[in-house]
Amino acid sequence: MSSADATVTLASSEASSVEVGILHLPNELILHIFFATDSIRDAVALSSTCKTLRSVYDHDCRIGMHLYPSAFELLNLQRPGATSVWRNAKLIEALERPQRHVGVYSFLDMTARGTLTVASLSPLRTFSGKEARDRLALNHTFITDLVAAHAKFHHRTSFSSIAGLRSLFSHATYHQARPTTEPQPQPRRRKVTLSPHERTRLIESCYLTAVLQLHLYSFAKPVSPQPTGRTHTLFNYAPLLALPLRQLLELMTTLRVLFVDADRKPRPLSQFRWDSCGPRKAGRGAIPGPLFETHDLRVALAFVVNLRTRLLGMFGLLGKGFRPLRYTEEFDVVEAFHHQLRSIFWDENQDTLTNLLKELDISITSSPDPRARACLPLTALTTDGEGMRGYVDVLNSCGDGLKMMFPGQYKLPPRFSAVRVDKDGVVMVGRRGIGDWEEEGGYWGVFRCSDLRRLQKGFWKRKIKEPAAASS
Repeated sequence: MSSADATVTLASSEASSVEVGILHLPNELILHIFFATDSIRDAVALSSTCKTLRSVYDHDCRIGMHLYPSAFELLNLQRPGATSVWRNAKLIEALERPQRHVGVYSFLDMTARGTLTVASLSPLRTFSGKEARDRLALNHTFITDLVAAHAKFHHRTSFSSIAGLRSLFSHATYHQARPTTEPQPQPRRRKVTLSPHERTRLIESCYLTAVLQLHLYSFAKPVSPQPTGRTHTLFNYAPLLALPLRQLLELMTTLRVLFVDADRKPRPLSQFRWDSCGPRKAGRGAIPGPLFETHDLRVALAFVVNLRTRLLGMFGLLGKGFRPLRYTEEFDVVEAFHHQLRSIFWDENQDTLTNLLKELDISITSSPDPRARACLPLTALTTDGEGMRGYVDVLNSCGDGLKMMFPGQYKLPPRFSAVRVDKDGVVMVGRRGIGDWEEEGGYWGVFRCSDLRRLQKGFWKRKIKEPAAASS
């Protein structure tokens, strides 16, 4: 019996029965039935039972994708008007793969085939239309192919055996995971099979990686009576500072396993096609390479993770006198196949990790030092201008303490500045300093003061010549 023929018998006050089929339910309840499915395959199977369910499935693109909230944020960023032509060109320059054999950059390219024509929608609105669903399906194909090819996990570590969160950031854990002798030939290890929920978490982390790639970059332009075409790229740390510690750790594992490790595996030229960023579908043994360059994101992420963990260490929230490990942009700490962070997606570790993070949040909010709230995500405090500046002031107040505790990493105290930029992320640099974007369509960003000073010095190190007066 198909799902459309399923019936429910209701007893009335006259002891008569009424048969109500699934098609008699309002669309809101039918959507809840669709949302109860665990995958796109299950949603498609349900929609294929009748025309009515197929029309509901086609109308709402959230069906089958509701477990991936970042997929819809990526879809909005791919719509026309979300990214200007010149910013798109800058992103292509920053994210295209440096190795020629990997193929032409197109996954996040607004000018590539399959781009959308409908303007941007609010994340709270219903995503409808065949065009949006086709784009979602294309994005999902790229992401799932990447996960299927490079999600190499060979060990399952239980977090119930670790000594709190500090075990994830300790030097002892790192040195235990590193080989102490010359590597010896090892028997081929069997790859761990991911459960549907574990695969869902990993895929969502990949979507978040793509979204952060589009949010990370800001561009500086000089403000002068004689404008020039010069632009400089700098990092906006606000999107990363807005993430909780759990997502930061998941991103570290995702970038190491699916991008850094994948880059180190040679792939023959014959496996790649030149009209997209993936390999040829035909042929056995073809391995898709990473979809885009992630070096800049890894540099920014390592800086934010180091900052967050050092703030926790400075306030004694990970144990008195604890000094966390320093992470590099390669995330070498996650290189060992049995390191604990590689088990962050496992089902059996979710409850333990949730309880540990809840205890950490309670410790932060109950700390007698008001500066400890700098350990919380940015969005947990505020997103407006006044609150953003307040959050940055709290971060800056911790700079001297960070330099004192970790002099090897911070030669100067880390300082930040909150700047309002336009919708393309442009920071306007003037002779007197950095100005905020005061018109509509802008948003707030967090930048390192050292980056802003370097930009201003680079733009204004020479006096701009005034236009010569016309001869009489």
